[in-house]
Amino acid sequence: MAAHVPSLGTSLHARRRIWPLAQRLAHWLLAAATLTALVSGLWLPEWMLPLHLLAGIAAGLVVLFRLVAGLLGPPPLAFRTLPLSTEALRRHLALLRHLRPPPHLAHNPLGSLMVVALLTTVGLLVLTGVVVWGGQEKAGPFAAFVGYDLAAALRPLHRLLGWTVLVLIVGHVLGVLVESRLARESLVIAMITGRKRVDAAAVDAGLLLQADPVACRRAVVTGLAVAGAVLLGGVALATLPPRGVFDIRYPQVYLDECGACHDAHHPSLLPPESWARLLTGLDDHFGEDASLDDATAREIRRFLEETAALPWDTEAAREIRATLPDGPDPPRITASTWWRMRHGWIEEGMFRHPRVGGRLNCGACHADAATGLFADAAIRLPTDP
Repeated sequence: MAAHVPSLGTSLHARRRIWPLAQRLAHWLLAAATLTALVSGLWLPEWMLPLHLLAGIAAGLVVLFRLVAGLLGPPPLAFRTLPLSTEALRRHLALLRHLRPPPHLAHNPLGSLMVVALLTTVGLLVLTGVVVWGGQEKAGPFAAFVGYDLAAALRPLHRLLGWTVLVLIVGHVLGVLVESRLARESLVIAMITGRKRVDAAAVDAGLLLQADPVACRRAVVTGLAVAGAVLLGGVALATLPPRGVFDIRYPQVYLDECGACHDAHHPSLLPPESWARLLTGLDDHFGEDASLDDATAREIRRFLEETAALPWDTEAAREIRATLPDGPDPPRITASTWWRMRHGWIEEGMFRHPRVGGRLNCGACHADAATGLFADAAIRLPTDP
């Protein structure tokens, strides 16, 4: 039978320490990391991805620590002390309707449900985020195992979970404010100091939960060890070659001839047949005469067609190829619906910036353009006039 934290009566005694330091630190670290991840993921530009990732990883590690400590730790750190029974919740709601919520030593039934909901939802948010990171950005512990299709399928769920966590946080804050008002005690300060006013009868009867220091330290060390092991394992897995990304060597003739007027584009951005169409009509290359001698044209064509035929699984390759306009004309990378959508917010003056020089110079803003990754974290927009 799970041990529940007893409710208190109405005679309040002096403040007593309820929540151990590890529980309070985990609470505030999780709050800070989760809010940072939500703000950076929902509202900040995509090149702020490193901040989003750091905050998300921190939130995931705190959740993992809290799960281990909650399963192995003593009361009130232990999950088994949460009053999660239907009867406890029904009784609490009945009294709350009359604005007479009974005080509890630790979390009340609604607060306990919020603990479970937040830990579960934040955990799923981090997990889906790491999977999307691996499949879309080709980085992180799952990059070697996750394809772009799975990442694309999980992106809406990841975003939905983010909004769900935000709603839960708002509900949690409102609940804390209401409970603090009704109980005439700041639960925020209580979670900072660990101390709450408790019932005199509960103290006299020995019902006040006191965390066993030895058991608490053991649970904290175990939780930190598990979180550290997962972090180190993730770092090790992140060193594996990402799925669907290939290390290619650009022929010097391609860099010299094609790179003379614009970026020597990564071959993955167009399918082999599109490169063939482009190289067939170089005498009228989008209004310019870019004719090459036969030997040079053959070498460039062989490089582009062979490397473009590799099973590239990057976001840029998959999305640009899928959204190229139909028609007999040679395809323009910048005519892709996806390319236009991703760059539609950029002002025209940015493309005319001396460091950019036009829409075809990808490497001016994408530090990893030569690899074909075009990762969000590698975006470097010019800031000087």
